[in-house]
Amino acid sequence: MSKAGKAFESEVQKSLKRLKEINKKNFVWRRIPDASDYAVNWCSNCRTYKKNKLILGKNPADFVFTFKGKTTYLEAKSSMATRYVLDWIKDHQVTDLIEHKQAGCNAYIFLSYRASLAGRRKKKKIYEKNMAWLIFPEDILRIKKDNVSLSWNQIESIGISIVKKKGVWNLGDILD
Repeated sequence: MSKAGKAFESEVQKSLKRLKEINKKNFVWRRIPDASDYAVNWCSNCRTYKKNKLILGKNPADFVFTFKGKTTYLEAKSSMATRYVLDWIKDHQVTDLIEHKQAGCNAYIFLSYRASLAGRRKKKKIYEKNMAWLIFPEDILRIKKDNVSLSWNQIESIGISIVKKKGVWNLGDILD
């Protein structure tokens, strides 16, 4: 995972912690660790991490939270590229999120455009600020059939815009 991805996941964690502070008894959340987090060894000779040759389970999302009895799965993805490559969202993630929705949960793919990192790395910025959208997995499944990538304007047209205030993504909008 890239530094942009880890930074975005950290922001999502901070946002969920804030929602827990506000909603004490009605809100619980967990980070679902990546299976590869458990299958990495440090190689002292080459000074890098090596993945074991294990068959690892696949997780449907990065986060799960429940508010007033309704569970939501959230897969966090981010990029500073001018277009979002749809293969970055794995097929098993889309199908697992759809299955959770069919079972009565909420499920979203949370896409973030990382303007600050794009600017620092001298890449063309699409927006001046970091922006993010919640996308329904069904929309990604439908769009992946005919597209390799999407412009951020296309993502904005199909997604639910989420704003960030004081370093916290306002995920409270999807709780009600």
